[in-house]
Amino acid sequence: MPADPVGFDLGRILTTLDHHGVEYLVVGGLGARAHGATRPTQDVDFVPRSTRENLDRLADALRELGGRLRVAGMTDEEARQCCPSWRRTNTGRVREYHLGH
Repeated sequence: MPADPVGFDLGRILTTLDHHGVEYLVVGGLGARAHGATRPTQDVDFVPRSTRENLDRLADALRELGGRLRVAGMTDEEARQCCPSWRRTNTGRVREYHLGH
């Protein structure tokens, strides 16, 4: 994992997901823009296919991107120091990952 993740770079994020073969749907503001909405957005929200193989590919992509886990009650500084395994949990719960600062 990079010591200091780079800021938000949509092209880099999507290219890395595609490079790792991650299957996903773009949702949220960016998904709306793809359908003609004009609302500005500064992030990307996506829903990955929830097979174990795809989530493992997602984990590899997030590691390459320097992603970090965000947990309610955890400060950003604590999140920067956290190094999760990026593997699917037994509960299959969806987690929010943050790329950049």
